[in-house]
Amino acid sequence: MFDAEALLGQMLTGSLGRAVGGNTARLLHGDGGTRAALGMGLLGVAIAAYEHYSATPGASPPPPPGAGSPPPPPLPPAAATATPPPAPVAADRGDALLLVRTMLAAAAADGCIDADERAAILMRADQAGLGAEVRAFLANELAAPPSPQAIAAASRPELAEPLYTAALLAIRVDTAQESAWLAQFGDALGLDDARRAEIARRLA
Repeated sequence: MFDAEALLGQMLTGSLGRAVGGNTARLLHGDGGTRAALGMGLLGVAIAAYEHYSATPGASPPPPPGAGSPPPPPLPPAAATATPPPAPVAADRGDALLLVRTMLAAAAADGCIDADERAAILMRADQAGLGAEVRAFLANELAAPPSPQAIAAASRPELAEPLYTAALLAIRVDTAQESAWLAQFGDALGLDDARRAEIARRLA
């Protein structure tokens, strides 16, 4: 299985975000207010992790939970009391994958992702070196995006706000189809109007 966190980070702050569109441009161009609004929830953690590993030559995302790896060597005595720099916290990969699926479904909500746009998204994935497995996943999701109800059914209550936030980042609500999709998504997630408005206000 591919690294869903890396894909989420790429969609939020990498070139794939430009191809998908929506409001991720604010993240791509360094909008500190938008990033601060995401905080250190799942979306904020994904951005931090992606940027950390993108900026570190030779670094790679941490292995999936449970993957076998040798224990790190012990610290030398002089460094034993030093405070190590904080490392990005890994989000659950199933949650990251659900956030990715939400962004793709929201981007396709107006029904206007045509063959040329799908090809552009897949080309960006190729250029980012995301691999054949990610490319196949993106192609499948864009061809048959899940419904708002299907995404919500695969979620749990504590993911409601991150998922709604991800949808707002991937969509520009300027068509009736997009507005209807977002309303259905909020309903399916169990978010009342006040919580939806607060999420939108934080990102505005």
